[in-house]
Amino acid sequence: MKKIFCVLALSFTTFGLMSCNNDDDSGNSNEEKILGTWKLEKIVYQEEGEKDEVYFPDNCEKKSTTTYNADKTYKTDEYSENSNTNTCENEIYGGKYSIENGYLIDHEEEAKLKIQEISSNKMLLVGEEDYNSDGKIDYKIIATFIK
Repeated sequence: MKKIFCVLALSFTTFGLMSCNNDDDSGNSNEEKILGTWKLEKIVYQEEGEKDEVYFPDNCEKKSTTTYNADKTYKTDEYSENSNTNTCENEIYGGKYSIENGYLIDHEEEAKLKIQEISSNKMLLVGEEDYNSDGKIDYKIIATFIK
């Protein structure tokens, strides 16, 4: 997931902002809803003039999780396939996060991702980028995580 989060972070360094949509009206804040263990379900890549591409984690990557704790720390247990040995390898890392104005901020990766939707069991992180600074969104990524 670190690779995936890094890809998201790199893609989002200059993204435009989107409005936050919260479809869970239970009254819990984003800070409460994010707590727990999440798995990547899929990533949708949208590029101006191109057909959407959908990425689903492979069997090895499906083992990956990220746990967000109440003390604003997270731990990622990432699995990825080593193409040289065809083995599923594990890396554990973590750090500090915060949620500010509808954004999930990973202080270790220096990534700021818009929380478009969050409920007790689903979270959508969205980023947009205007590559050529013409005021139009050229690239958009929607990452869906589930508990």
